[in-house]
Amino acid sequence: MYHIISYLHYLCNIQYQWSKYSDSEKWLFLDWIHPNVLEDFRNKTVVDLGCGSGQHIGFVAPYAEKIVGVDLNTADIAGRNTLSFLNIEIVETDIAEFS
Repeated sequence: MYHIISYLHYLCNIQYQWSKYSDSEKWLFLDWIHPNVLEDFRNKTVVDLGCGSGQHIGFVAPYAEKIVGVDLNTADIAGRNTLSFLNIEIVETDIAEFS
């Protein structure tokens, strides 16, 4: 029983953190993908494993043909944060089980 309560507390804590945390600095994302640039995603299908709250998906969405964001704990947050894009699908699953 203790493990279940501990895990539920962990999940709630992660969801709370991701609902408050937002990596909205585009320049940080551009630095992270360097030497690639956003234009490199043009007309491609992109998978973001462990997409968190979906902030990086939002940077890539205007370029990619389709994006699939995968996250076990924060898929609902990513879904809400990327509603304005028609080319995004958010999947709630463990990345080890994603196919």
